[in-house]
Amino acid sequence: MKRSLLPVLLALAPTSARANGAEVVAPIFITGLVFGFAFLIVAASLYAGHRRAQMRHETIRTALEKGIPIPRELLDPPRASDPQRDLRRGILLLALGIGLAAFLGFHEPGDSSWAVGFVFVLLGVGFLVSWRLSRRSGPAGGDPAGG
Repeated sequence: MKRSLLPVLLALAPTSARANGAEVVAPIFITGLVFGFAFLIVAASLYAGHRRAQMRHETIRTALEKGIPIPRELLDPPRASDPQRDLRRGILLLALGIGLAAFLGFHEPGDSSWAVGFVFVLLGVGFLVSWRLSRRSGPAGGDPAGG
């Protein structure tokens, strides 16, 4: 009952590519591999979050069964608002945008595709501004030296 997809792909391929089946199958396989890995990364991330919530709920249930008071942090965990996270993201996106703009600018000198990197540069600048404003807003996330 198992049939190979190679004859079907070869029939759909241009005549120049029919000489070698690898020329047809390789791009499809590589594309599937790239999207498959992206899907696996997203699925693993979602599963890890689900598993963490499940473990937290199990801990709360066990504490309730034993009559132990539940800390508020366990019921409503605080969100990570680390200003250093904005700094790291800002520097990373800024460097990515500059690198992408330089690559696209040198790759196609007459083309304006380099402007795609500008999107990442602006995102990086936004994160850096957010980091700077969070440092000024208060001592909770700011530098104690006030720098």
